[in-house]
Amino acid sequence: MDIVNFIKENSTLLNVDDFDIKFINDFLNDSDNVDITYFPILNYKLLRSINSDMKNDLIKNIGELISETNSDLIKFWDNNLTNFFVNNINSTQNKDLVPVVIFVYNRLDTLEKLISSLKLNPEFENSEVIIFSDGPKNNLEDEKKVSNVRNYIKSLNEEKNIKIYESSENKGLANSIISGLDFISNKYKSFIVLEDDLLVSPFFLRYMNLSLKKYEKSKKVWCINGFSPDPQILNLVNMNKNSSYWTLRASSHGWGTWSDRWKYIDWSNDYLNSVINSKRMKNKMLRAGSDSINMIYLKINNKIDSWAIRWVSNVVQNNGLCLNPYYSHTTHQFIIPGTHIKTKSEKLVNNLLLSSPETQYPKKLKTKNSINKSLQRNIFGPKKFERLNYIFNKAKNLNFN
Repeated sequence: MDIVNFIKENSTLLNVDDFDIKFINDFLNDSDNVDITYFPILNYKLLRSINSDMKNDLIKNIGELISETNSDLIKFWDNNLTNFFVNNINSTQNKDLVPVVIFVYNRLDTLEKLISSLKLNPEFENSEVIIFSDGPKNNLEDEKKVSNVRNYIKSLNEEKNIKIYESSENKGLANSIISGLDFISNKYKSFIVLEDDLLVSPFFLRYMNLSLKKYEKSKKVWCINGFSPDPQILNLVNMNKNSSYWTLRASSHGWGTWSDRWKYIDWSNDYLNSVINSKRMKNKMLRAGSDSINMIYLKINNKIDSWAIRWVSNVVQNNGLCLNPYYSHTTHQFIIPGTHIKTKSEKLVNNLLLSSPETQYPKKLKTKNSINKSLQRNIFGPKKFERLNYIFNKAKNLNFN
C-alpha cells in the first residue's frame, strides 16, 4: 500500500488533514526527525474515521511500518485501540465549560499539533477558546514566523469562533502569560491554560472541567495539573489507571486554576527574596522539590525569566494542593526547541494512548508521603538540583531569553 497517496485520496473518510499527511510523509522519509508523541493523536483520529474497514487496514499498515522502522516506537501506536469513546460529556457540562487559554509565539508546527489534539476532545467544539499571540522580536525571520502563526489561528475562525489577542511587542513568555491570565481572571471564575509546545489527550478537557468544578469551593486546592510523570517512575503502587493524587507542585504543562486563587499571586522579586530568607518558607519549598530553591535564585539574579517558579512558590506558600492524573493527559513536543525546554527529557515524554477517560478522586485532601518522596527523588530531586546549582554558580553570563 502506498500509504501517503492512499491517505490523500481518502482524507475525508479517514478523518485526517494535510498536516497529518505531511507527518506520515516526514516519518517515512526521516523517522528520526518526527515527534513520536504525535503518533497517539493520529491513532485516535483514525479511530474516529467513518469507514471502518479502510481505517482498520490503515491503522494496521502504519503499525507495521512503525515496527519496521523502530520497534521501540510501537508503544505509541495501538492496532486495537479500545479505550477511546466520544460520548464522554453530558449536556449539563456542555452548558458551562471552562474557557481554554492558549499562549502562542512563533512555532506553527507545534501549534498545529496542539490544535489537532484539542479537536479530539468532544468538549472543544463548545468551549470558549482565547489565544494570546506574542509579538515578534526585531528581525525579519521572527516577524515571518509570527505572521504565519497568526494567519493560522485566524484561519481557525472558519471552524470556530476564537478570541485572539495579538501583542505588537515581544513580551516574552513570562510577561505574556502573567498579563494574559490577569486579564482572563478578571473575566472568568476559572480557566484552563496551554502553551503551544504541548499535546493533550482526548480526555484532557473532560478531566480539567470535571476537576475544576469538583474543587471550585475547596480553597485548599490551587491547581489542576493535566501533566503527570510516568507512574512507573514514581512507583505508584496500589493505584489503578483511573486514579488521581495530590502533590505540592503546580505544573506549567497544561493546567487549570480559579480566579480567586490566581489573584493572590505575588510576582515580585521581593516576594521571592522573602522565601529565600525565611527558613520556614524555604523548607516548604524544599518539600515541593529541591530544585525550586535554585530556580528562585536564578530568577532573582535574572538568569531565567520564569513565571512558573513564581506560580509554584505562591502555591506552596499558600499550602495549596495540586491534583494529578495517574496517567498524564499532556505531553511535550521536543522537535522544535522552546523558550525554556530546549532538549528532550524522557521525564516529560508521556504516551497519551495510556490516558484514561475516567477519574477517581482522592478520598482526602492530603498528599501522600510516598508520592512526595518519589517526586523528590526521581523528578525534582538531587540530579536536577545539582544541574541547576551548576548553572547558578558557573554560568554567570547565560542569557535565557
